[in-house]
Amino acid sequence: KVDVWSEWGDIIYPYLEDGMTVYGEIFGYLTGTETAIQKFYDYGCNKGENKFMPYRITTTSPDGSKYEWNVSEVKEWTDNLIKRMAMDGNVNKDRIHPIDILYKGTLADLYSDLDTDNHWHTNLLERMKNDKDNFGMELNEPLCTFNKVPREGIMIRINNDKFVRAFKLKTQSFMLKEAVSIDAGEI
Repeated sequence: KVDVWSEWGDIIYPYLEDGMTVYGEIFGYLTGTETAIQKFYDYGCNKGENKFMPYRITTTSPDGSKYEWNVSEVKEWTDNLIKRMAMDGNVNKDRIHPIDILYKGTLADLYSDLDTDNHWHTNLLERMKNDKDNFGMELNEPLCTFNKVPREGIMIRINNDKFVRAFKLKTQSFMLKEAVSIDAGEI
């Protein structure tokens, strides 16, 4: 009975330019309730509160061509959105959460010790799945302050990708928690 999507649409819409579409995640609790949007994941929100994190932006020009913003451009737009909202006296500026960029660069540079000619993809995936230092894999979600829950994982995007894609690498602990919920019949 709470429409957080329209609520956030009304908040964000005045700050959009023509042809702009912003995709994001609403997290915390349904506004004014004790119902978590994602069970047990408070993401630092008090009950009844939520936040919005833009993670993707596209711009469609009048001729129909579409531009996919790079992740750093999305973060920059979000940082500027918060500043614009502050200048407008919009109290919702504190409810905007810029995307957390954990790493920007090539994976070959990040894991330069891996042999690119010898099972590189397999070894890379194993390294990433267990990378606590760069990605916090298999640790608790750092944004959740009230509940200790596993970090969900990370998203990987390729800048200027010819075929726009996002890759998700979930933590084993999150997938186990998800499987237990599914087995219990929880949606």
